[in-house]
Amino acid sequence: MVERDERLVYRTSDLMRGHFQVEEIVRINIGMVFIKWALKQDRLKTYCFEDEYFRDGQSLGDKLKFIANCVEECYPILKGGLLSLLPNRFEQELSDLNAIVSAFTLPDWEEYSSFELQRLFNALVMDADGQDDVYSTPESIRELMCRLINPVEKMYIADLFSGAGSCLARVFEEYKSLNPILYGEEINFDMFGISNMLFIINEVSNTQVVQRNVYTNSEADFEKFDNVIMDSPFALSVTIEDASVYKYGLPSKSAADWANYQIALNKLKPAGRAIATTSVGGLNRASDIKIREGIINDDLVEAIIMLPSSMYVNTAIPTAIIVFNKRKAESIKNKVIMIDASERFVRKNRRQNSLTQETINQIIDVVQNGTEEKQFSTVVDLETLRKNEYNLNASYYLNAQLIEQQLSNSILLKEIAEILPGVQVPASDLEVLKKNATHYFLNVRNIQDDMILYEEEDRIRDKKVNWYGKYDIQAGDIIMTTKGTTAKAVIVPDDFLPSFISNNLTIIRVNKEKYSPYVLLKYLRSDLGRLVLDSVTTGAGVRIINASKLGNIEIPDYDTEKCMQLGDRIKSATLEYQKKIDAAKKKLEAEEKEINKELGF
Repeated sequence: MVERDERLVYRTSDLMRGHFQVEEIVRINIGMVFIKWALKQDRLKTYCFEDEYFRDGQSLGDKLKFIANCVEECYPILKGGLLSLLPNRFEQELSDLNAIVSAFTLPDWEEYSSFELQRLFNALVMDADGQDDVYSTPESIRELMCRLINPVEKMYIADLFSGAGSCLARVFEEYKSLNPILYGEEINFDMFGISNMLFIINEVSNTQVVQRNVYTNSEADFEKFDNVIMDSPFALSVTIEDASVYKYGLPSKSAADWANYQIALNKLKPAGRAIATTSVGGLNRASDIKIREGIINDDLVEAIIMLPSSMYVNTAIPTAIIVFNKRKAESIKNKVIMIDASERFVRKNRRQNSLTQETINQIIDVVQNGTEEKQFSTVVDLETLRKNEYNLNASYYLNAQLIEQQLSNSILLKEIAEILPGVQVPASDLEVLKKNATHYFLNVRNIQDDMILYEEEDRIRDKKVNWYGKYDIQAGDIIMTTKGTTAKAVIVPDDFLPSFISNNLTIIRVNKEKYSPYVLLKYLRSDLGRLVLDSVTTGAGVRIINASKLGNIEIPDYDTEKCMQLGDRIKSATLEYQKKIDAAKKKLEAEEKEINKELGF
């Protein structure tokens, strides 16, 4: 947004601040800009709504409603849309209506031409980048999805969950010469209205957006579209009734992603392509495995594109794009192109990342040609996908190649260690077990980078005798967090306090005659070790390490004697470091005490 536009939006917003919520202010601004633009068009130039119009005896609510009605009469598709944005609450406090009128009658508006108002409207809608108040797909994702479309003359393109219409507007701009026929579905009435305003103001033709629940399936749309694009809410919680469209099965109620993709596939022509966004967690969610299995075995997945984190303003989680294709090229039949662009980003602002044009071009080239580029893209066959439980996380397969290159001589973790997941204690039992406590009860927050933090309020006793040797820690154990935003691990020292571990932690109990736990921990904390752990990790925001698979990760196969010697050196150096830190802390505390005494504190 140019500086002049920012000043105007700030002034109008400031006048309405305290009267409306932030979300309402954004939408009111959009409505006002559209009205100001519409009043400069030939069909509405006969209306005169100067400042004096608001100074006669008629109620302000009626005046605002009349202006909106005049615009809606000229653009019937907007019926009710402007009133909804302004908002449609004309029985509210007079001060609220005055705030809108004050914003609407700012002298700054008179300096704006029709073209400049169009630019401002587009900035408010197209540049919203996934904010909660305006559902607009981030610019670089919009660009990538648009470029992934399979272009043909007079193609039918559907945008399910079309939001403010930003993707369809971008498609029209890119493929205008092909005379595309555009269709969108959006359940939110404000977004439905804004998308139609966007199309009117940008002269987007051959477009229809309907206000509709995507899950209200219609056989009329069966195999109708050449391309379907979809930027749906991630892990949307919704109850879906079984229908023929869900031939591969229904997902769990907590995450509708794979129902959405089946709807897209159902709407595609026999040679159609669908491009859908997803959270990274949606690529390997255990509850969706049967659906992924069916779709992958039917060879409908063409490409997976891992995107950087923080692409959307309202979430920092890493995201991805799935490309579905009902008629894949012969060269990639029974294969899936895996692309990892998660590190190819520039900082757009303090809250958001964006893909560079160079990266977008590189992605398009790889998808079109099925090329493999080191640490960026690879092609995976269906048999490999089956062996990995239909995991569609592209990073997993690219990391596997890197691990294979760097771990030329390896063994499995379970060959030298026992994997012991923690115990789940219901809240009702926890209160009882706190009586006559004998052990500390460790959770994620108790595991620090170099120490275990013991908390007196978390002491409990055992519930069953079999807790011992299974959930209680021993010297030399590696305690690893298996649920959280980041994975942490620490070695249990010789002077540990008796403790049990919760189900968010896992003990790696190393056979000290075969391997050094200190060498193992150093490996797990290394860049290579983190890649290996990623291979048994699911989830995006909250990462979950699958303890049942932890034993199958590869670790370096060192000579036993050398491994023990190196482990002793690491342990000795660590203890010496800790002693020096403790001594320095004591010296600092003594100095501060003496200084405070002299200062009279």
